[in-house]
Amino acid sequence: MEQLITIMCDTKQAYTQQGGLRPFGVSLLYMGWDAHHGFQLYQSDPSGNYGGWKAACIGANGKVLPASCPPALSSGFTVRLLLDITPFCLRTVRPSFLAV
Repeated sequence: MEQLITIMCDTKQAYTQQGGLRPFGVSLLYMGWDAHHGFQLYQSDPSGNYGGWKAACIGANGKVLPASCPPALSSGFTVRLLLDITPFCLRTVRPSFLAV
């Protein structure tokens, strides 16, 4: 999976360096799975820089969610934990989601 992301980000970087433009103009989250590393999450920015994460949030409220996430996320992830906190995360970044 990282090989694919490297190719995509190299393309983004080439446009940035050669033309001084960023035609893609977006940050992206790449999610996938392979037999060697299991589940993976990467984030890239418009310049072509990328990094791997356990969890990531991008967009207008990208800084809000990490600051308000439950502390349980720092210790590790289980499927149950992720299912339990998903509604909290959605309401944090967009209060109209899951309005009760």
